[in-house]
Amino acid sequence: VYYLFKIQKNRTENKIAKKSFVRDWLLFTAFLTLSTSCKPNFTIGFSFILLIILIIDFIKSKGKNLIYSILIGSSVLPNIALVLFQQSRSLSEEDPIAIGFMKFFLAVNEHPIVCIIETLGVTLVVLVISYKSLFKDRFFTFAWSNFLVNFFIAAFLYQDSFRLWHGNFAWGMRCSISFLFIASIIKINCYSSSKKMNIPTVLTIGLLGAHIFCWLKYCYEVVFLGLSPW
Repeated sequence: VYYLFKIQKNRTENKIAKKSFVRDWLLFTAFLTLSTSCKPNFTIGFSFILLIILIIDFIKSKGKNLIYSILIGSSVLPNIALVLFQQSRSLSEEDPIAIGFMKFFLAVNEHPIVCIIETLGVTLVVLVISYKSLFKDRFFTFAWSNFLVNFFIAAFLYQDSFRLWHGNFAWGMRCSISFLFIASIIKINCYSSSKKMNIPTVLTIGLLGAHIFCWLKYCYEVVFLGLSPW
């Protein structure tokens, strides 16, 4: 993600050089391949978002960035091949992929909607406060778009077997939540360091503090009390 935005920034500032672009492309592809090797789920949602980003840039440039868009888009091809290889090795007739609404969420939580709201409480408040910059801040837009794509994947796809409780299609959503929190904390920092401190900002900082406290409590219970992480 970092290298994607670095390459995008160099393009907008007209700093693209053949050597640096090749280096950045190789590093971008290498990091994406490493991520795919660990867990393929991130690549599935990320590839779709990258496609949307490149289409938007292509339209904005009125077709001038066609070669650039093709080259950047080609970085996901070896990763898609890797995902298909991984799935061919890990999936079987005993673990069919099925379509159903909220199957995984309902399997692991009695109140999935409440759980989702609790998890996204901080980010939702930041979204309400910063809605005007949703389509102006590229990383903020990416974070929310990436989350929504991965959330819908997790909400509608599942493995119709004992692996349902593994939540393999939910890992991409879990990764995307990390980016969502990073983008939200950046927004909170911008508001708290300026003269825009108001009730919503104070509320958001309070929610973030409560969220961190719950995380520390969770770590304490798992590590020192031996409770199940699930």
